[in-house]
Amino acid sequence: MALLRRILVVLVLVFMVKLASGQILIALLFGDKLNSEKVEFGLNVGLNGSSLDYFQDHYRFGANFGLYFNLKIKEKIWFSPSIMMLYPAGGARLSPYPTGDTILDQSLNEATVRRDLRYLSVPLLFRAYYYKGFYAELGPQFMLLTSATDHFEQSGEIGKLQFDRDIIDSMNRFDGGICIGLGYKVPRKDGMTFGGHFYYGASNIYKDSSFADHRNTLFSFHLGIPIGAKHKEDKKD
Repeated sequence: MALLRRILVVLVLVFMVKLASGQILIALLFGDKLNSEKVEFGLNVGLNGSSLDYFQDHYRFGANFGLYFNLKIKEKIWFSPSIMMLYPAGGARLSPYPTGDTILDQSLNEATVRRDLRYLSVPLLFRAYYYKGFYAELGPQFMLLTSATDHFEQSGEIGKLQFDRDIIDSMNRFDGGICIGLGYKVPRKDGMTFGGHFYYGASNIYKDSSFADHRNTLFSFHLGIPIGAKHKEDKKD
């Protein structure tokens, strides 16, 4: 299990070269120095399911990835901030809209649109253990938009027509809201955590207030993989 965890960490590090800063990479490499009786550090990997409030039957799914830091306050109370460098949002099966190109609009008049929003997300949650390894979480979550693209797709007799449109200039770069969650931690020093979060944005994602009032709505599921905890435990024996 320890070898599998180390292999997974190395693979994730390679993937994160283009996503994380040098400081975060150093933290990953020396994660064993960051774990103690009152501090837990590791990787979060999982899946997001997102909609834009009014499209709740049409969820967009994507992988999430980040780092977590659990700081002990009391015996069963922890402060649990995370930095999610890969955090997709948006919605699927939206109706097409005018792009400003008459010929293109005619070609895409029966298209479906997938809105692909990508954020850097920082949940600041308080965690309370209520039964053995089971816990509940609650707190604010703040998000910075890094990219926003609408993917048009229409199938016809001549094949599939696709068109991507960058919409980041029409979006609010910052979003914030409330996050609640439930999870379970395996009762070991190096135990993994399994959890889920629900996030609801407090404001419209669009700059133009006259546009539809759409808010980020997300369900996320994650696996928390501690870094270095086992190594520190073995070192004591």
